[in-house]
Amino acid sequence: MKMVMICLVVSSMLLGSVLGRTPSQQPALTLKVAVVQTNIDDSNRKFFKSNAAMTVYKPRVQNGQWSSTRIKLLNGVDSIEAGWMVDPHMFTDDDAHLYARFIAGQRVCVNHQCDGFVQVSKDVPLGIVPEKYSEIDVANQVEWGGEIDDPGPTSPAPEMGCGRMAAYDTRYSTFFRKVTVDTDSSKNVEPQGTTKILNCPSLYHVLDEGYQGDYWGRLMYYGDYNLR
Repeated sequence: MKMVMICLVVSSMLLGSVLGRTPSQQPALTLKVAVVQTNIDDSNRKFFKSNAAMTVYKPRVQNGQWSSTRIKLLNGVDSIEAGWMVDPHMFTDDDAHLYARFIAGQRVCVNHQCDGFVQVSKDVPLGIVPEKYSEIDVANQVEWGGEIDDPGPTSPAPEMGCGRMAAYDTRYSTFFRKVTVDTDSSKNVEPQGTTKILNCPSLYHVLDEGYQGDYWGRLMYYGDYNLR
């Protein structure tokens, strides 16, 4: 198990205006998520950054599948995320790689596939450890957790995280700790008003244990599918 701190920062330009809205690739209907997400009920909430320390595993996937661990900032249909991904098709191996992904309308771009990506730190290239990523003006939601793509019919399903069911135990589960956000009214605070989002609960799970002291901070668990 490895742990790394990820900082996802919102910049000064709208993602949609940077990438445009010309159709390219639609988000796949085969995506499955297990995430904790801030509620959209309060449309006045604004998020500018999220920090978290996340565990890094190498989930097993088959050809045509991928599995990711990420922080995601959303503004309507546009979003930006950063984290770790295993994608043999993209990276030509089965290791976990640093990635950043933009979604602007119907257009989806990973890393430097499209214009508009800005890597604030030039010291570390994509594929290793991130410092900061941009671009959206302001987010109205943030989410933390895992996501997989399983176009099927493929057996077995891809693992998420460490491949074990989420449990309230950092020894056996994939997790985020010290999860914080920057809002328009405060910085480096625990996120409030969150809910769990699962669109395939028979395979993937997520838990939110809340604040667990100074070392763990806000603690969230996710993962699963390993019946091998």
